[in-house]
Amino acid sequence: MRTRPLFWRRAFVASFLLLAACEAREPAASLPPSGEVFSERRPIQASSPSKQVGESCDSGHGTACISDICLHTRPEPGVGYFCTQRCESDAQCPQDWRCGQVFPTKGGELCVPPEGWTGAAAEPR
Repeated sequence: MRTRPLFWRRAFVASFLLLAACEAREPAASLPPSGEVFSERRPIQASSPSKQVGESCDSGHGTACISDICLHTRPEPGVGYFCTQRCESDAQCPQDWRCGQVFPTKGGELCVPPEGWTGAAAEPR
């Protein structure tokens, strides 16, 4: 018999605390738009493609490359971008580069630079 009054007291206190926590507040003033927010990295567009295979395309990405393909080879998001080209065998790639399957589709092979590549025009084979 003693547990019922204790239950109702606790229920009353919980209801009171819940109502006290839900007090009416003025809505926050909306902030003026400060520009578009991007959820992904958007590179600066190059005015005209001029980079050869092997050269860095960290800032212009594919738009900077004559081949229109910029490959990201490093885990850091802002560095490790190099111009590359499509290939079917290592013979079509620059010296020390290899033809690697980058996309899981037919024709998804690109010339991949050797580890530690620093970004310079690659020597043809």
